[in-house]
Amino acid sequence: MAAHSSSGDRQFSKERNGEAKREFFEIIAALLLACRDGAANKNQIMQRANMSHAMLMFFLELALETQMIEETEEKKRFIITEKGRLYLQGYRRLAEAIGITSSNSGLVKE
Repeated sequence: MAAHSSSGDRQFSKERNGEAKREFFEIIAALLLACRDGAANKNQIMQRANMSHAMLMFFLELALETQMIEETEEKKRFIITEKGRLYLQGYRRLAEAIGITSSNSGLVKE
């Protein structure tokens, strides 16, 4: 499943230059993991989840809208919600059930 930005010009999965790209659900999981251990700002999320600024903005908005993360009162910092934790649990179970691992081993194993 490919995710596109609102302008439709950026694809965030499949292949580019012969390298395997992360899929939509894996990118969401990476973003959630970046917020799991405490409030993270945008730069920290980009580094921890290994994503570009364009990817960050697209998936950050999606995660906020679906209430998987929330912005802290001090603003510009984000934390995972219970809904986000449930997503990660489901993602891990699915990945294990179909025998896949992630390039970021933290996505499947605690």
